[in-house]
Amino acid sequence: MSTLPAHRYGDSRTCGATTVVSGQNNVYVNGNLWSVRSDPNSHGSGALWAELAKGVYINNKRVNLDTDGADPDNLCPVLDSQHCSPYANEGSPDVYVGVDKTIIAPYANTILGSNDYGMPGPGPETINTPIEEAI
Repeated sequence: MSTLPAHRYGDSRTCGATTVVSGQNNVYVNGNLWSVRSDPNSHGSGALWAELAKGVYINNKRVNLDTDGADPDNLCPVLDSQHCSPYANEGSPDVYVGVDKTIIAPYANTILGSNDYGMPGPGPETINTPIEEAI
């Protein structure tokens, strides 16, 4: 089975932008929000497609992984062609998802992986909401 890292708030895109998580606000990976389908990048637009993690959802939105594709951002074609397909180019160092419908995050409202960044958010004591497997 192939696995890919979870793509998070602040992770890079191939065009030099970073991902801005706007589609969910309660599941963290390494202290950063886990990106979901349609999250834009810091250059504006560039919605991620979330096409790789077929069975992992947060709040009924498919999660993004490193190498997920994206729509053009607001700098396409003004600067260069990298802005015309600014796919995800970074991910968690220790939270991976199998691309064959493996559920890696069994609970919402929990911080996955290490919380090295000191980001505010729910702690492990809030493990209480199972994520439904949507396969």
